Amino acid sequence: MILRLEDLPAGWAETPLEEEEEDGEPDCGDEVFIAAGITDDDLDADGADSADSTFSLGAFGPFLIVSVIGDTDGAAGVFDLLPEAMAACDGTVDDDGNTTSVLPVSFPKIGDDTFAARMDIEGFFPVSMLFSLVREGDVVLLAAYVAIGGAVDGELLETALRTMHSRI
Repeated sequence: MILRLEDLPAGWAETPLEEEEEDGEPDCGDEVFIAAGITDDDLDADGADSADSTFSLGAFGPFLIVSVIGDTDGAAGVFDLLPEAMAACDGTVDDDGNTTSVLPVSFPKIGDDTFAARMDIEGFFPVSMLFSLVREGDVVLLAAYVAIGGAVDGELLETALRTMHSRI
């Protein structure tokens, strides 16, 4: 189900994403998964029904991050909680002084449920991220296009999600 390198336009490379150290505090938006009963084990993509990949156009991006989370009992609940959770992220400031803005965006419906938003983080390096989650039954697809100081590509994000959705 996961997006593969050959699914992308020329120039993209598969790149491992560095693991962030956990500080014990959930990141903005993580509460959605916690409230829906989706655990870290579900999100780790180690199971046979889950996977993730990261692609980039260079060392400084942009980056395309995709995940498939399979057989998730709380999948439908995530979509009920997302709008409120993302609104709660808007205007937050992290420990490094970076301010997060979250905006709803237009995005076509794919599967049973679709949610999309744009997240801009203003700090030393301005970061923009367009992300969408798609649910089909108990499978959740996630795709995020991340650009440092640049524009995000909604068309590529949509294509990535439609490709993964076609493989369910």
